[in-house]
Amino acid sequence: MAHTSADTQTTNLKIRVGVHEFEASGPVAVVQAQFEAFKILVQRLDGMDQQWGDADRQPHSGDVLRVQPVDARRDSVREVHEAIRDTLEAIMTRKGRIVSLKVPAASLEDEIALLLLGQQMLRANHMVMGGDLLEGMRQTGRKIRRIDYQLRKLRKTGDVVSAGLRRARRYRLSNPGTERATRLAQALKSTTAPA
Repeated sequence: MAHTSADTQTTNLKIRVGVHEFEASGPVAVVQAQFEAFKILVQRLDGMDQQWGDADRQPHSGDVLRVQPVDARRDSVREVHEAIRDTLEAIMTRKGRIVSLKVPAASLEDEIALLLLGQQMLRANHMVMGGDLLEGMRQTGRKIRRIDYQLRKLRKTGDVVSAGLRRARRYRLSNPGTERATRLAQALKSTTAPA
């Protein structure tokens, strides 16, 4: 279901594809970019070569979809998750509820995205407290006092979603943020791999 406001050029989009659900609202260009990243992620996770049409178009009898048995899709998703987990374990350490990087990334925003991915994949923590992220940054070697500016920047770009207010605020990666953080993790692992 897509709603567009002509006055402010914003849109709301909510779509479900199998077990995957996408919901976004904001400027049209940002929502379109997020939806494109979502489509790529779903295609990779499901291993499908489905042709994507318009978001509001209903499938018709001429559409051809390759359907895999549920067990085969589950196995491919499991393999993707294991590969990501192996990559993260090579570049991260986990002590209790804190995840930190073994080597710093190019920017603070990249490190925050990587730490959120690490919390999600290594600890199954999908809503992370800012204090845990800050402590992870400190254990990585950054001498910083605050990360709320970087988190706000990541929220504006659509890579991070937050819930709650003030000290009760929690953060998680959006679908495009997860895709970006996964690419960052793979690049960081390749630069730190022994020759």
